[in-house]
Formats: sequence, C-alpha cells, structure tokens
Amino acid sequence: MKTFARTLILFTIITLSFSVVNAQSGVVDEIITTAFPGIYSKTDFNNKTYDNSQKDTYRDLYFKIDKACGIVEAFELGAVDANTIEIFDYQLLKKVERSDSLDYLKVLLKDFKKGINDYMKWNEKLAADSINVAIYWTSYRDNLTAKKYNEAYKFWKILFENYPIISSSIYTGGAGLVKIKIENATDSITKLAYIDTLFMVYTQEIKAYPDREAYVKAKMAVDFYNYFVNDQDLNDSIIRTKMWKNYNMCIEAIELGGDDTKYYVFPITMKLTLFEYQLDSITNQTAIDNYLKFSEILKKQYDAETDADKKEKIKKAGIAPVDMIFTQSDLSTCDNLCATFRPRFEDDPTNPDNLKKILTIMGQKNCIEYPLYTEAAVALYNVEPSASSAYSLALLYVSQENYTSAAEFFDKAIAQETVDTLKATYCFKAAQLYNKQNQYSKAREYARQAFSLNPNNGNPLLLIATMYAATANSVGSDAFEHQAVYWAAVDKCYQAKNADPSVASVANQYINNYTGKFPSQEEAFMRSIQPNDSYTVGGWIGETTSARFNN
Repeated sequence: MKTFARTLILFTIITLSFSVVNAQSGVVDEIITTAFPGIYSKTDFNNKTYDNSQKDTYRDLYFKIDKACGIVEAFELGAVDANTIEIFDYQLLKKVERSDSLDYLKVLLKDFKKGINDYMKWNEKLAADSINVAIYWTSYRDNLTAKKYNEAYKFWKILFENYPIISSSIYTGGAGLVKIKIENATDSITKLAYIDTLFMVYTQEIKAYPDREAYVKAKMAVDFYNYFVNDQDLNDSIIRTKMWKNYNMCIEAIELGGDDTKYYVFPITMKLTLFEYQLDSITNQTAIDNYLKFSEILKKQYDAETDADKKEKIKKAGIAPVDMIFTQSDLSTCDNLCATFRPRFEDDPTNPDNLKKILTIMGQKNCIEYPLYTEAAVALYNVEPSASSAYSLALLYVSQENYTSAAEFFDKAIAQETVDTLKATYCFKAAQLYNKQNQYSKAREYARQAFSLNPNNGNPLLLIATMYAATANSVGSDAFEHQAVYWAAVDKCYQAKNADPSVASVANQYINNYTGKFPSQEEAFMRSIQPNDSYTVGGWIGETTSARFNN
C-alpha cells in the first residue's frame, strides 16, 4: 500500500511538472509569435543552405531579438510599463510573468540569437552581431599588443566562438594565448582543459581555413608530442597508445604537406618512427623508407632556401637531428639496409634515383664491402655515367684493394664533376690512394689540386706534410739534408692551420714532432747556413723553405 502511494505521488508530481512546462511553453509561444511573426520558420536552420541575399534580414532579426532580451530584463526590474514597452504586448508579458515563465522566455530568446549567429558565422566575417564585433576585436588586439594576456583571452574567446572567419589571426594569436594558459596552469586538470582548448582551436582553424589543413595538422602533431608523449614512460600502455596516434598524426601531416611540411616536424616523426619500429608496430623497411623520404624533403627545402638564417635552421633543427636519430639506431645497420634495399634494387636495377639512395646511405654507414653496394655502384655508372657514380666505384675498388681501377675512376669523377668542393674531395681521396702506394709525387699533385679547389680545407696540406716527413731519410745524401726536409713539412702544417682552423690541433701535433727533428745550429754553421736563410730541399720534394734549428 505504501509503495502504491509513493508511486501515485511521484506520478502526480511528474504530471504536474509536464503541465507547468506545457503552460509555460504555451504562453511563451504566444508572446514570441506575436512579437516575431513567423520566427520559428525563420530560425529553423536545419539543412538550410545559407542565403547571402538575406543577411541583412537576419541581422535585423538578430538585433531585434537582442533588444527584446533587454526589454524583458528591464520589465523584471520594473523599468518599463504599458506606455514605454516596445516589441512585446505588455499584457502578454504580464501573463508570462504570472505563469512564472520569464526565465523560460529569456532562454528561448537567447537560443534564437545563438541560432541566427551560428547560422551566419561560417559565412559572414562579422556574423550576426556586426556592431559589437569591432569592440571585441579592438579589445582583443590592444590587450594582446600590451601583453595583457588574461584580458586578451576573454575577448579572444568571444571572437573564437562567435566570429570564426573574421581573421586567421584569432587562430595564430589564440593558440599562443592558450599555450600561455597551459604554461601557467597550476594543476593537471586545468592544464588538460586548456590543452583540449588548444586542439579545439586547431580543429576549428581547419574548418575556417581548409587550405591551411596541412600546416595546422603539423602543429597539432608537434603539440600532441610535446604535451602527451615527450619525456613520458614509454613502457606505459596508455602512453604507447598515444604515441601510435601521434605517429599517424605526423605521417598524415607530412603526406598532406609534402615538400612544404615544416622542417621541425621531421625530427619528432623520426623519433616516433624509431619508437614504433622498436615496438614492432612498423617494419624496418617502413622505418628506413620514412628516413629516406624525410631526408629528401629536407634536402629540397635546404637547397631551395635563399635566406642564410632560415637555411641554417633547416640544417640544425631538421637535417642534423633526423640524421642523428637514424644513424645512432639499429635501423641503420648494414644488414638492415641490405634487407631493405635488396628487393628494391632487384625490382628496378636501372632506376638512378633508387641506386643513388642505396649508395648514399650504405656509403654513409660504411657498408661498401657488401655485395649490394658493388652491384648498385656498377649499375648506376652503367645507367648514368657521372662524377658521383664514378666516385662510388672508386671507393668500392679501394675497399677491394683494386688500386688501378680505383685510380681510373677517381680520375673519371674529377673530370666529370662541376662543383669545386666535391671535385676537391675526389682529388684528396686520389691523393690518399697514391700515398698509400708510396707514389708521393702523384699524391702531392692531387693534394695540391684539392687545396686549390677548396682552400678552406687544410687536410690536403697535412697529407703533403706527412709525405715529406715519411720520405725524409731518402731525400739528400747526409743527415743534415734528411733533417732539413722537416722544414718543408712544418711549412705545410702552418699553411694548413692558417687556412683551416679545424685542423689546428692535428697540425700543432705534427709541428711539435717535426720541429724536434730539425738540424742543429752547429751543423748548419758548418754549412754557412744562418737562421731564416733560404734553403731548397732536394729530391722529389724540390721546395724552397727557410732554415730553423733544433736548439
């Protein structure tokens, strides 16, 4: 019996509640349709295509509703009467009051306003409220300029929510304001809420400016990494899930952006590539393909950039970290590279781009002793005889101790190369080859050529110095003449470090060593040679130097 009574009471309460709601709805509908005839059809925007020709009509309606909201509030305060009221019928408004429906009326009017603005804001820069927007925009801009970020944020939020296409700066500037909020958050819940807001900004930016999708998705991927993946415990299953999501975000951003993808996206994507490879989420072939793709895009950007500072940023913050991540990982072992490149080579053995990639990467990792490198080098030279392919073959033959063929292909590389710094490298390698075979005159000839082509590299001069020192005992007919060779060797060391400070440390070591082998002043005196006298070293060296002594 008690259960039945409680059920009856509850049913009565629910019935009365519905009756009150229906009564409120009826009286409010009456005053709305009287003040705004046809408003329900005018503000039903479901599946309605925007009609630009009606924008003034919608704005008039918006401002009329806005004014009506103010009248209702004034009525509540007793500030209007039957003689001063506008828009509404005074008696009907009293009727709404008696039915305790004023709050419901205010909510409904605000919903109408929001509906009109939401309908217009994606098609009109100034949306529905084209009057107050100037106040919001000026307040946002001025506070942002004055670095009053909390005040700027308030007005930015109004613009973001109500004027999404007014200017792209509400997204660039807004993202910055939200990041300040994130940095200043004092607890994790608040911080996460602002991070969520940041990604809402990015999502809306893509909707407002679809042509910026690739750029925005790149920012999303980078920020997701910084806020959810970086410095986290990678053994945590939740972090691993986020990391996989982040990896796919980065890959999507790069696919959308292509060669225009910002350089700073690639190091993060390369880190994630390595993580996913280590977790067996992607194959080593996919991981290496990522590296090759990232490197190719970064090289294009670096080569195309004309601003020196921007070029340096691409190198230091893009190319260098991507290369470091790859080369320090087990992805870049010779076995892994061969496993990846072998099928690619066999499928298309005459593709020069493919062959160059194989030779470049395997050469960097010192995998030239592997048969695949030999096959690719020969194939490239046959398909596209060039300086680079000739050089690759020369290095290959050096590794196989086939010095005759190596010398032949070094000469071909030098003859075909048009870039002086590369030609200098080829000459220096040829000099090292001839030095290894004790063909010192030939080695010096190539070393001199290397230095003339790239006078900022002191290594060719140091090589000449070491050759002079190595042959000292075979130059001249006595001990004095043997020792005088070190004068010429030291000259080359000084010349090397003056031209190239990066070799100064090695050059100084040689100088200290060779100086100790100079002739003594007593021996020189017997030959009437004074300090700083001109002296010509004989033999194959044939250079004029100045006398110095070991005291």
